[in-house]
Amino acid sequence: MNNRKNLHSIANAIYAADKILNLLNKKQGQGADEITAGWRRAYPDMAVFGEITKIIANYLPGSEDHRGNHLKRTVDKCAFYEDTYKKLKQHLVSVKNEGLNGDRIFETLAAIKPYARRRQKTAIDKSMKIYKILKS
Repeated sequence: MNNRKNLHSIANAIYAADKILNLLNKKQGQGADEITAGWRRAYPDMAVFGEITKIIANYLPGSEDHRGNHLKRTVDKCAFYEDTYKKLKQHLVSVKNEGLNGDRIFETLAAIKPYARRRQKTAIDKSMKIYKILKS
């Protein structure tokens, strides 16, 4: 049983390494012989670093224990906040360029809703429903 678990961990490590190598090669557009140079160039890019972290968390040995689950939840939460931040940033740039109107306020509320606490989410939901009713 223990040998099977060890083999499974080794196989997961090989799968993770292969996925990371493919990711770096895809991002850098180069062959497998330039792995270290690609790593040095790709590492400063936080999006690539985030993807590598997700791969490691997915193939982490012992992901069924508390530590593995906690790391996976933390990585997923970071990805969620990163996605929300990007959406909000793009939205605010479009507001700056095109001006503010009711639809833009609606989109802003939708973008910040994931960050809100329970009572704030309820208020945002009610505001969005009122806006939809008034608009229709």
